[in-house]
Amino acid sequence: MSTIRTVIKVNVYRDSIFLMKLSQQAARESGAEAVSAMMATDRNKDLFATSGLMTPEMGSAKANDLAIVIKGGEMEADRAAAVVTRLLNEAAAPAAPAA
Repeated sequence: MSTIRTVIKVNVYRDSIFLMKLSQQAARESGAEAVSAMMATDRNKDLFATSGLMTPEMGSAKANDLAIVIKGGEMEADRAAAVVTRLLNEAAAPAAPAA
């Protein structure tokens, strides 16, 4: 049975190319049916709605918030959320200085 899980990261910005790659990688690594990460702009909320991934949690998200929607079984959704968190943390980590 599929479930839809929404994670809102308040005031977290990532560009659309990064978010497309993050979505694809999280779905691939987790086995989730779908992972969609987009900024919570009105236009992107329309895209979530059109694709059947709009959730009540999305209603309070602002345009400068990152919205992540995961569709899949509970185990796959847990894995996808962990992958998303890992990828966001890796992108936020400062690069190691060159030796």
